[in-house]
Amino acid sequence: MCARDVTPVVEAQPPPPKHHKHLERLKHKHNIVTDPNDAEKQKEVAYQPDLLAVSTQYTKVAYDLFKAAFEQLQETKAYVIATKTSQPFHVALAIAVLLFWLSRPGSDANLRGWRALYVGAVATHLGAQVWMTLVSGIVLYFSLPRHEFGRVQTVLFPTYYAFNAGVSMVALLAYFRMQCLTRFSHASWAQFALLLAVFSIEAYVRFCLVSPMLRAKHIKTQMEEVAGGGQEVGRLILGELAHCPRYLRVLKTFRMYHSTIAMGTMIALGCSMYSTMIIVDSICRTSESEMMKCERKSNLHTKMILDRCKTVLILSSVVCTLAVVISLYKLLSYDAKFTKPFSPIPAGLYGNHLEPFEDQTPLPAIPKKLDKARDAEAVVSLNAALEMKKNGKADKALKLFQHAFALSPKHADILNHYGEFLEDTKKDVVRADQLYTLALTNFPDHTGALMNRQRTASIVENLDREMLKKIDEKRDALSSIPENNAALRRAKKEAYFQHIYHTVGIEGNTMSLSQTRSILETRIAVAGKSIDEHNEILGLDAAMKYINQTLLYRLRDITMGDILEIHKRVLGHVDPVEGGHFRRTQVYVGGHIPPGPSEISRLMTQFLEWLNSEDAMELHPVRYAALAHYKLVHIHPFVDGNGRTSRLLMNLLLMQAGYPPVIIAKQHRHLYYQHLQTANEGDVRPFVRFIAQCTERTLNLYLWATSEYSHMVPAIGEPHILTGEGFEEDLL
Repeated sequence: MCARDVTPVVEAQPPPPKHHKHLERLKHKHNIVTDPNDAEKQKEVAYQPDLLAVSTQYTKVAYDLFKAAFEQLQETKAYVIATKTSQPFHVALAIAVLLFWLSRPGSDANLRGWRALYVGAVATHLGAQVWMTLVSGIVLYFSLPRHEFGRVQTVLFPTYYAFNAGVSMVALLAYFRMQCLTRFSHASWAQFALLLAVFSIEAYVRFCLVSPMLRAKHIKTQMEEVAGGGQEVGRLILGELAHCPRYLRVLKTFRMYHSTIAMGTMIALGCSMYSTMIIVDSICRTSESEMMKCERKSNLHTKMILDRCKTVLILSSVVCTLAVVISLYKLLSYDAKFTKPFSPIPAGLYGNHLEPFEDQTPLPAIPKKLDKARDAEAVVSLNAALEMKKNGKADKALKLFQHAFALSPKHADILNHYGEFLEDTKKDVVRADQLYTLALTNFPDHTGALMNRQRTASIVENLDREMLKKIDEKRDALSSIPENNAALRRAKKEAYFQHIYHTVGIEGNTMSLSQTRSILETRIAVAGKSIDEHNEILGLDAAMKYINQTLLYRLRDITMGDILEIHKRVLGHVDPVEGGHFRRTQVYVGGHIPPGPSEISRLMTQFLEWLNSEDAMELHPVRYAALAHYKLVHIHPFVDGNGRTSRLLMNLLLMQAGYPPVIIAKQHRHLYYQHLQTANEGDVRPFVRFIAQCTERTLNLYLWATSEYSHMVPAIGEPHILTGEGFEEDLL
C-alpha cells in the first residue's frame, strides 16, 4: 500500500460555544477591570450594580423580616395554644363529631344544625356557670391565699363574663332561628325570655360592673399589702385595717359591686337551669310522642318521666331561690358596720353654709341708703341691657350687663337678669346658676332668683357629675399605664418641678421653671434671687417628700400632728420659729377676716372630725379634696404658709384616691383667689369646679406626655395643648 494512498486523520473539533450575552458581559467587565491602563472604563465599571449582591441583599432582608415575624408569632398565645397544648385537638374532635352527626340521614340538616348549636351553647354556658361557682368560687378560695385568689379573679372575671355573654347570645340567636324554621309556642316564648335575661344580665355585669369592682379590689389589695395582710386562706382578717375609715370605704365599695355581681350570677344560673329543664321537658315530650306511635302501652312510663322532670324542675327552682336568699343574707349582713347605707350629702358640705365651723367673716352690711348715683347708673344700664336683649343685640346687651354688674355687684335684680341673659343667649347655665345663688345670698326672698335657682340646680348638678365622671375616666386611663413606663417616669419628674414652681409662684415667688428645676436638682443658689425664695422651694420639696414617704400609704386618719408636720416643712427654711405652730395673733387676708387665735384649736378639731368622717369621705374625691383645701385656708391657722399647706393637704387626699398632684397654674392666680372669695361669700361650688378643671388639666399633661405623639412634657401653662384655648372663660 502506498503512502500516498493514506489520508491524514482529522482530529475531532469541539463545536463552537454558543453566544451567551450574560457571559459576554461578565467577560467584558472582567477585561475592563483587569486593564490597568483604562482608568475611565474602570471608573465607569465601579458604578455598575452587582446584580448578585443586590439580589442577595433583598433576599436577606426578606428572610430577616420573615424570621422576625415568625419569632413574634411564636410568642403569641395562639401559637402556644396551637403547638404546645391539647386544646386544638379537643376542638377538632368536637368539629369532626358535629360534622359526622350533621351528615347522617334523617330530618332537615339545617334545622338539625341550629338545634345542635343551640343545645351546645346552652350546655357550654351551664357548664361554665357551674365551674365558676364551684371551682373558682369555692375550691380556689379555700386553696389559695386571698391576694393570689384576687389575682386569679382579676384575670378570670372579664374573660368569664365576656365568654358567657357571647355564648348566651349564640344560644339566643340559634334558638330564635330554630323556632323560625318551625313555629313558636308558649314554651318557646318562655325559653326565649330566659335566654334574653341571661344574656342581658351577663352583658351588663361584664360592661358595667366588672371594671369598677376590679378597680376597688386593686386599691383594697394595695392597702392590705401595706398593712401586711392578704395572705390568709379562706377568710378575711382585718387587723389594724378595721380602724381605717378609708379602707372601710373601699371595702364597702368593693363588696357592693361584688354582691351585685354575685346576685346577677345567681339569677343567671337559675334562668339557665330553668332553660335546661325546658329542654329536658321538650325531649321527654318528643319521646312520649314517638313511643305513643310505636307502643301505646308505655304511656304510664312516659307520664312518670314527665312527672319526674317536673319535680326536678320545681326542686331546682326552690333550691335556686333559697340559694339567692341565703347568699343575699350572707353578703348583706356580713359585718354590717361595713355595709350600712350612707347619709345624703349635708347641705353644709356643698352649699351656702360653711359647717362644721362657723364662718367668722363679717357679712357685708347692706347700707340703708345706697349710693344713689352708682345705683341709678346701674339701673339705667340694666334697663338699657334689657332693651338691647329685646331687640336682639346680644353683644351690646352683654357689655351693658357687665357694666351694671360692675357698678352694683350685689344688686339682686341685676344678678337675676344677668343670669337669665347668660342662660338664654350664651347657654351658660353654670354661670347663670352662680349669679342666681349670689342674688339669693344677699336677698333670700327674691322671687325671680329663687325660681331660676330651683330650675337650674338639677341641671348644674348633672353637669358637675358629668365633669367629674370624665375626670375619673382620665384617671383610670393614667392608672392603666405601667409604673415602669419610661414616658410616665419622665412625666412624673417634670410635673413635680412644675408643681413646685406654680405652687410657690402663686404666693409671689419670682423663680422661673428652669431656675426651680436647677435648685431642686443641684441645690445651688441662683444669682439675683432672695434667700427666702430659695427656701420656699426647698421647704415645699421637703413637704412633698414627707407626704410621699410617710402619709400617702398610711392607713390611719389624718391628725393634727400631720398638718403641723406638713407646715413645719413648708415654713421650716423660711421661718423655723413659726413653722409647725398655730398663729398667736390676728391676721387679715384681703376682705376676709379669719377667726381669732383663741378659736383656732377648736375649729381645727372640728375640721379634722369632718375630714375623717364617713360622710365627708363619701364625697367624690375631687370635691372632698377641694372642700378640705377651702375649709383649712378659711380657718387660716398659721401666720404664713396657709395656702401651700392647704394645697398640699388637698393633693394628699387626691393622691390617695389615685389622682396625680394637682397643679394650679400661677397664670390663674387671680381666678384661684376670686373663687376663694366667692366661697367666702357663700357659694363654694365655683371653687370646687376650679379645682376639678385644674385636676383635668394635670391629667391631660400626664396623658399627653405618655402618648405616642409626645416627645416632651408640655408646660402646664399651655392650654392649647392640654385643654384647648379659652380655659379662663370656662372657669369664669
